[in-house]
Amino acid sequence: AVVSTQSTGEKEFTTDFDLDDETLKWILSNRDILEMFMTSGGVRDNRYADALNILAEIFRQDGQAIKTDPLRLRIAVATALTHSKPVTNGDRTPGTIDWMARYRAFLRWHDEGKFYPDFDELTTWHLRYVIATRLSDEEIEWTLEHTPEQNNNPSRIGYGGLFGYNRNNVDGVSVFSGAAFYYYQPITMKVLSEVGGVCGSKSVAGTGLCRAHGVPAARCSQPSHAAYIWYQTGEWVIGNSIANWDKTWIQGWEHITWGQRNAYYFRAMNEAQKNIEGYRLSEKMRIACKLTDSEHRFQILEDATTVCPYNIAAWVDLEDAIKDAKLSKDTVRRALLPTLLSFRKRKNTEVSDLVKEKEAIASECFGDTSSYLTDSTGQTALCRDEKGGSFEIAFDKPSTVKEVHFQWWRISKASKYNIYAMSVQGKYELVRTQDEERKEGHWIDPHCYLDGWDMETIKIKVELIKGFKDNWKKDVYFGIKTFEVMGIPHDAPIDVFKDKSIATNKESSGEEGLVDSNYPSVWTGGFGDNWIEIDLREICIMKNIAFSWEDDEIPDEMELILSVAEDEKPEVVRVNKPFKEVSLEDRPASNVRIEMGGGQPVLNKIKAAGVCYGAKDILKIKVAESYKKYYWLRTDINNVVDRMVYQD
Repeated sequence: AVVSTQSTGEKEFTTDFDLDDETLKWILSNRDILEMFMTSGGVRDNRYADALNILAEIFRQDGQAIKTDPLRLRIAVATALTHSKPVTNGDRTPGTIDWMARYRAFLRWHDEGKFYPDFDELTTWHLRYVIATRLSDEEIEWTLEHTPEQNNNPSRIGYGGLFGYNRNNVDGVSVFSGAAFYYYQPITMKVLSEVGGVCGSKSVAGTGLCRAHGVPAARCSQPSHAAYIWYQTGEWVIGNSIANWDKTWIQGWEHITWGQRNAYYFRAMNEAQKNIEGYRLSEKMRIACKLTDSEHRFQILEDATTVCPYNIAAWVDLEDAIKDAKLSKDTVRRALLPTLLSFRKRKNTEVSDLVKEKEAIASECFGDTSSYLTDSTGQTALCRDEKGGSFEIAFDKPSTVKEVHFQWWRISKASKYNIYAMSVQGKYELVRTQDEERKEGHWIDPHCYLDGWDMETIKIKVELIKGFKDNWKKDVYFGIKTFEVMGIPHDAPIDVFKDKSIATNKESSGEEGLVDSNYPSVWTGGFGDNWIEIDLREICIMKNIAFSWEDDEIPDEMELILSVAEDEKPEVVRVNKPFKEVSLEDRPASNVRIEMGGGQPVLNKIKAAGVCYGAKDILKIKVAESYKKYYWLRTDINNVVDRMVYQD
């Protein structure tokens, strides 16, 4: 066995372990422990043997208490996972944290009531970002005693307050001089509070303060800056920040979940941890599918992303599964149909932001900030022209607008503006002005709401006429933090039969002309029974099918057979004479078979109105719903879907 660097000071561990050891046998047969290992962020460098050996030693010394106390068990597992790679001293002195002493210290501080009550509810993953503190026990005790009173609560502890920015110490030595700035002392929390520092010191102190009180936190980098993230009453937020989530990266010595340094992945794992049972099941499915035939992996992984949409690893594995040569189109459609039907059920009643992340065509006055009008980054679009400007945004589909919402930036609110809506005929109409707005909130960053209108709309235009110059950024006349157009999109049906693959019974002829507008022939059926089958390739939501018969040469009877997958029971629709138009009421189909009996029918054209969805479209529907609040996560997962090698 290779000797590990792990040590309690008395006992070294190996990267191998003895499966005959009774403690390890008990651990490896305990479902809760194994699931914690599986869903708490992994182990750096795959040092699972080290983690198991640490946990076994903790159990040997404290096993009876751990077995009856779920929090104690989570602390033990978090300690083992965190210290599987030695945690170095944070004050820049040589050495590592003694994990057994640290485990016992955390139990003691908890029993003494030193942590906020939320500590008791933390999952094993969250606890890792508490137990990973690089402060000594003495530093933690000092920090608990010297926490600024105004910030000593779980909603404010991440605001810091131990010291202000300080580029030079009292003797004029620059912070960029390194150890000399701190008078060559170990850089403890006490020394930081006395000497001060800049962003790096703020990051260390902010993280240390949180963890000392049992609040998860992790140090981060931003462009030319140090920040940190912390767990503010259930959600991760950025502390000491100069940038947004897309420019915030977890620093190298912190544990990096899913191998992603982008800090916004903490928000996905946090959502997964809120539904820990769902995440555990999802991860078990993901692991189990590696042991099954490759043709089944897509369906298992698709189910895993349904059980827990925030399991990033399942989405990544799905990219490989969908390109498997043995995977059938029917399996893909069958797996994705429930997502599509659920979306369709909500679609006609659910109000959503019609302009979210759509391209805004804006006046030059907005400069390079025009994209902020509709994106989800939280940044502000600023117009610097006193004469105003305008912007236009096209909707994906004809829509009914229910409400328009502005949040203006500071006091740079438009006191005069017009809103125009474009009808499906392509003509703009004035629909609202500032006289119809309802104001809410503070006079700084005020919110304004306007009621919607009945006309089906395909594009909106806002004309900013008169603004107000801000007294801070004196060249800004119009600032828009948020622009939302809430409404209900409607379907824009197309002819789903056009140019699709078509087959008919051998007694008939001329089938190409039924679905190809450039093909002049008519279809002539044989005497008696005939059939026509059209492969739609995607899942289509069918509105109706229209038949154009030649001189009323129609069959005696007809039925439609709609199917999504060959091994699924199809839906049979009986059709009554004169067989000219059949309403299908949004039934799903990937294949349509038309069966006719009697007569010798002659058909000019068939048209089917519907809306079609490819596999990637449906996966993106799931992403959009699950990651509604998380722009960069949504973008990353959509990129995974875009990379998928798959043809419907």
